[in-house]
Amino acid sequence: KSKEYIRMELNKIAERRRHRTLNLIVDEEDTVSTLLIEFVRLWSEGHNLQMQNLTRDQAMVGCKKSYNLIEDVTAVLEMQCDPDELNMGLSEGDLKRTTLLLDFVIEVMQGPCMPNQKFIGGTTFTAKICKMFLEKSTHIYNKDKNTIAMIAGIRKTACLCLTALMEGSDEPSVQQAVCDQCDDRVYKEYMVMLYEMIFRIDPSAAPAIKPTKENKKKLVPFTEDD
Repeated sequence: KSKEYIRMELNKIAERRRHRTLNLIVDEEDTVSTLLIEFVRLWSEGHNLQMQNLTRDQAMVGCKKSYNLIEDVTAVLEMQCDPDELNMGLSEGDLKRTTLLLDFVIEVMQGPCMPNQKFIGGTTFTAKICKMFLEKSTHIYNKDKNTIAMIAGIRKTACLCLTALMEGSDEPSVQQAVCDQCDDRVYKEYMVMLYEMIFRIDPSAAPAIKPTKENKKKLVPFTEDD
């Protein structure tokens, strides 16, 4: 039943997008799927290795049939983070749900749980999704849909996800997944973007950027509404 309920979120994502296209009211309330994902995530908290492994494989406790819930959640994450949707700017509700999904992925890997790291790094698009949130070219900020604080939050979560993926792991498939997506360019661009954000909040805290008219015009200060 858990697998079935989690997969139901795929239909819900499609429904929300359809309603937005038709300018209908979008249901942003929590679903059974999101509540279940959060429930299973909480079971894995505190580096609970047994529960982390159970989310992937129940054969270890004698179940005749096993269901990989991590595979189901990452499938939802992949659909939720469709590149075209990201570039239109995510709504507050979508950012909340994406954070929930990434938090789940983080929690089932931290400790680390190496079998889960291997599965997530080697067979899912998680590293690629995290990269999209870190790249400046992905236009996830939209002043009509979200705020700078919300975007900073989701980027922080993406960084935590990559950290959990690499934590204490020497698994080649994990290292390759991260290297394939997050090369030097991605990290450099992200650090520059962070520093520019600091300048836009408080120029005195980013002394490497000179407060010239040209820079202030290019890096417009954030307002409270942002």
